[in-house]
Amino acid sequence: MQTIWLESVDSTNDYAKRNAPSLLQPTLIVADAQTNGKGRRGRSFFSPRGTGLYMTLLLDYGLEPTLLTVSAGVAAAEAIERLTGVSPQIKWVNDLYLDGKKFGGILAETFRVRGFPYYMVGLGINLTTADFPSDLPHATALHIDCDRSTLAHRIADEILELVTYTPQEEILARYRSRLCMLGRPISYERCGREIHAVAQDIDEKARLIVRKADGGTDLLAYGEISIHL
Repeated sequence: MQTIWLESVDSTNDYAKRNAPSLLQPTLIVADAQTNGKGRRGRSFFSPRGTGLYMTLLLDYGLEPTLLTVSAGVAAAEAIERLTGVSPQIKWVNDLYLDGKKFGGILAETFRVRGFPYYMVGLGINLTTADFPSDLPHATALHIDCDRSTLAHRIADEILELVTYTPQEEILARYRSRLCMLGRPISYERCGREIHAVAQDIDEKARLIVRKADGGTDLLAYGEISIHL
């Protein structure tokens, strides 16, 4: 696996897109800081220098984005637990959680260059990050100062193991075991209306199965959810 370590970059995902044809696959791209870290739905990821792990794994094969996101979540949570003893949870679909707060996020994307497909998954993990902006009231960090290179390579190796050799049912089972909202009240928006429900399970495509207050069920393939006490 080729590894590229950058002092600073707009985002590791954008770097991967710009340079994909000239890179070997798989390539692991890690940055000390990001000036425009990417989150889902056009959001940014706070990426100050030296306090987090900001990485992208670029592949010339893979899974569709949701299942690649699921695989990265499993890989990150299991790698962190093995290296530090901290046991992270996952908030569907792409947030890494600890003690009810988000410490990391995942952004998987597919794209084509001259007709050739590429798959990439970016992760931002707050290791010792502090002084979060006021618009991130629920952000936290792991508060561990582990070796970023070791953690990055462990996560990348586990993603490769999952997408190459692991049956989808096993990936989903390991993902399900980390979900922090199953059985809990949640809310989400549909057509500008807030809907209250209870998160019940995920299906074979990692879609979230919820039971609404009126007794009906819904299947969420994307979108944001809020967890309630």
